[in-house]
Amino acid sequence: MQVKIYAYGLRLLGKSLSSGGVAYIEDARVDPVPVWEIVEGLIDRIQEKRFPEKPGKQCGGYDYFQICRYG
Repeated sequence: MQVKIYAYGLRLLGKSLSSGGVAYIEDARVDPVPVWEIVEGLIDRIQEKRFPEKPGKQCGGYDYFQICRYG
């Protein structure tokens, strides 16, 4: 998602992009990321401070896990 958000920001600045990717140095590989998937909805939710909870296994390393109502 991060690459898509950066691509969106660059597009707002008038920059041209043809592709994006994530590089894994230890594996010597680059995985392509489709940068033109629409992220406007995500940007709107961030600006409106709408962060829907998504409890799951990822919560174990969350800094606020002990005070989270879903934890």
